[in-house]
Amino acid sequence: MGGAARVAVCAVLRKEKARYPTVSTTPQKEKSIKIFVSHRIDLDSQTIDNPLFVPIRCGAVYDEREGITMLGDDTGDNISEKRTSFCELTVLYWAWKNCDADYIGLSHYRRFLSFASHEIPGAALRCGLMDNMCRANLEEARLLDEHYMRKEIEKYDLLRGWSYEVGKDTPGTLPARSIRDSWKVNCPEYISEKNFDRLLMAIKRLYPDFYEDAVEYMNGKEFLGFNCFIARREVVDDLCSFMFDILFYLEKRNVIDEEHFSEQNMRLPGYMGEWLFSIWNYHRTKQERYNVRELQLVTFSDTEPAREIAPAFSTKNLPVVFSVNTENLPYIAVTIRSLYQHRRAGWNYDVILLHPSEFKGSEEEYFFQETFQSILEDYEGAENISIRLYDPKDHLGRLEVRPWGEPNGKDQYYLTMLPWILPKYERVLYLFSSLLLVQDDVVTLFEQDLGERSIGAVHDIYFYGERLKNANCEKKISFMDDPYAYAGTDVVLLDLTRLRETFDASDVLLSWESDTEELSSADMFNMLFEGEVSFLPFTWDYYGVQDGFFKVMLRDQVPQWVKKEYTSIKKPVIVNLNTRYKTRQNPSDHWWRRFWRVARETAVYEEILQKLFMAPLAGFGPDFLQKATNPSFSFQLGEDIYNRFAFPWRSVRPGSRIVLYGGGVVGKMFLRQLANNPYCHVVAVCDQNPAGTGIREAPVIDVRQLCDLDPELYDLVLIDLERKDIAAEIRADLELSGIPPQKIKWVDPHRR
Repeated sequence: MGGAARVAVCAVLRKEKARYPTVSTTPQKEKSIKIFVSHRIDLDSQTIDNPLFVPIRCGAVYDEREGITMLGDDTGDNISEKRTSFCELTVLYWAWKNCDADYIGLSHYRRFLSFASHEIPGAALRCGLMDNMCRANLEEARLLDEHYMRKEIEKYDLLRGWSYEVGKDTPGTLPARSIRDSWKVNCPEYISEKNFDRLLMAIKRLYPDFYEDAVEYMNGKEFLGFNCFIARREVVDDLCSFMFDILFYLEKRNVIDEEHFSEQNMRLPGYMGEWLFSIWNYHRTKQERYNVRELQLVTFSDTEPAREIAPAFSTKNLPVVFSVNTENLPYIAVTIRSLYQHRRAGWNYDVILLHPSEFKGSEEEYFFQETFQSILEDYEGAENISIRLYDPKDHLGRLEVRPWGEPNGKDQYYLTMLPWILPKYERVLYLFSSLLLVQDDVVTLFEQDLGERSIGAVHDIYFYGERLKNANCEKKISFMDDPYAYAGTDVVLLDLTRLRETFDASDVLLSWESDTEELSSADMFNMLFEGEVSFLPFTWDYYGVQDGFFKVMLRDQVPQWVKKEYTSIKKPVIVNLNTRYKTRQNPSDHWWRRFWRVARETAVYEEILQKLFMAPLAGFGPDFLQKATNPSFSFQLGEDIYNRFAFPWRSVRPGSRIVLYGGGVVGKMFLRQLANNPYCHVVAVCDQNPAGTGIREAPVIDVRQLCDLDPELYDLVLIDLERKDIAAEIRADLELSGIPPQKIKWVDPHRR
């Protein structure tokens, strides 16, 4: 082939090669992605085990702690000293000026963009809400999957949160015509009307092309906020130039009044930053300048790192475990006091209060912590007792992942999961009931020989009397081979070592996850550990409240051997003052007198009085508390004083429109509790006999009228009945009648 021909062939080949470029076998260099997570210097917050997240201290220049290795925002070009006013924007500024990654992001220590393929339930502002940062929750939000996150991030120029709509997504707020008006009427301490105008004037002066959209955005109904995003480097340059140019311009013009501003007012630049972030996004979206993906923002209420708990004492350690919440903590304080009064010399009492993080940061949690500190003060200086709160997150696996405010709280899983919640313990005494009175030393119980079994408990008299009834009744117990081996769960001794050797935690968790019968915690406990229980004498769990119902139940319903064993007890060690049915209680009764004697020695005595008496007896006059605190008082409690029912606050979202199904005692108690609390709105009460309810607080309708009611007019039908089996039948009937299943709910109304 001649030279000219060769040149011609080469030219053709080059054209073909250009059409079909060679695929390189050399792996492409990964783009660097750094999502900076702003951490407070006054909190020990959990970090996420994913290299894409870079924890950094906000305002690190003020951090006086020693030995801190976390990156700070006080190196290089920084504004760390502006933390009190610029908030997490000091971290964003540091990342902008000192990081050369291909993608830069900003998250808060408790707020992240979720990469889950589904919406995570939440409370408001379209944000998902999760209890804590346990592994299961992080996996649910797909924040541990580096490969998937990287793949998704690299598809876009910008990833940001969802906007929320004023009114629709802001329950509990005052109505407003626009997002600007909403801030003015609902949070005026954030930005004043004058500073809104200053912000607009600064935008008009420095970035006039943004001004028209800024005005339009402020007068709209949608808001983005939160300053959480991930973006390519050049997009971050665009955003930060706009944001910080304007903030520094306003700062020089003294928008901050350091002499008169409150701590909240001082955060003005941070709030203005949220508006600038939102306006910038709105303007660039209208221009279609960037390829954007919107992700749900998820908030974690508890960000404390998970920790394991170990025995408080090296020798003679007697662990006593309770499940506590705001309602039962004062009563449990009485149990602890009675336990301590009957302590055995030489033994140490390791009291563990299992307390989930569902309401971390809430007012409810604040009062809970106040009560807990009062209890600790009762034992200040005592060397043989330790009282600790413990949140067993990371021990419940997928059971941690559930809709916010779901009726069955995590505490229902504690009893079955104790062997793995407390891996450093060999044996524990678990006291579930909130009204137990210890009358003697419990070391004897703790040292009980269980033989070849793992659990010590008494027979459950109420189960036999209510669920099994008598031998002439048909038994519908499918989850146990021998229902007459059903153990009570108010007082339980557990050999944790043997249980860990016999059972696997994953199997127990799977049983909960695959439960189709909606078993109670006691049912699940008995199903899982049937055959492992060594039954104890009723000395260790003796019902002190023996009303007429209880006595009839003993006579007519329970096996005679149970009655014989129960009535033979003359000197109980642990007295249970709970009862399944509301009944007239008499504080001058033998066991109640003992309860009050112990209660008076606690720091929470007045709180117990308030819980038992003040709410239902508000009409008795201002001198009632003075009478009640007199040691000699004797007052016949009405039916709804102590064993009153509790409206399921945790299970109903604030602002919900509800229909109460049932106009009986439970429904009336719910109406009383809601009467002075605008927590939610009762649309109607449904009852089979509307005329016979005597209810005046809300419209009363029959079942046919409920079925004809437009489902858009209510959010929830709350079945307010005591018995779960009857509630299940009503639920089935309502579903067959066309009521949306997701709008029907039953929660055990008994206050524990």
